Amino acid sequence: MRVDLYADHIGVVARGIERWTEAAFGTRFVGRGKDYRIGRQPDTHSCGVCVINAIKAAIHGDELFTAETSSKHRLEHFNEAANYLLKTVCPPSAMHGRTH
Repeated sequence: MRVDLYADHIGVVARGIERWTEAAFGTRFVGRGKDYRIGRQPDTHSCGVCVINAIKAAIHGDELFTAETSSKHRLEHFNEAANYLLKTVCPPSAMHGRTH
């Protein structure tokens, strides 16, 4: 038996973004209605990657998440997070004198 769950109900995502931006920044997110698109996730564990991709697609015009591109998007997000941590948490100046 196969069950496909999709995170393609943009209203749920938009309401979550509205609540988060209001709590984090004291302002409400203004969606663009039907212009705001989200890819279809092929599984039950790609929700976060799919939502991050939808935001990046809306802002930067990135290609939408698909079953075929899921690994690529997951690796890109991991690399972005790892690079951010290396630059902010472990900059070269903080590693001075360490051997490991």
